[in-house]
Amino acid sequence: MIIRAIKLINPDAEVCVRGEDSEKTNYNIDNCTFEWLNGTTEISVEDIKAQLSNAETTEEQEKQNRENKKASAITKLKDLGLDDDEIKAIKEVV
Repeated sequence: MIIRAIKLINPDAEVCVRGEDSEKTNYNIDNCTFEWLNGTTEISVEDIKAQLSNAETTEEQEKQNRENKKASAITKLKDLGLDDDEIKAIKEVV
């Protein structure tokens, strides 16, 4: 989520974020170190924190969009006459 927040501030940012996290998904930003790469201008921790909720919202919206696309695809396949077993077989291949 930290990288996503950074990308909301600077989409071209190149950074390596290191920190301790037992779940490997939600780093405590206060325990992280940042290595700004290839001339990327450093972004303050405060600015990154300010974008974290926007990053979470963006991620949730992307997840919802993927679910909506899946549902739409299934509906279209059913409209073409495929049954649930055929659709399941397609999903296993893809």
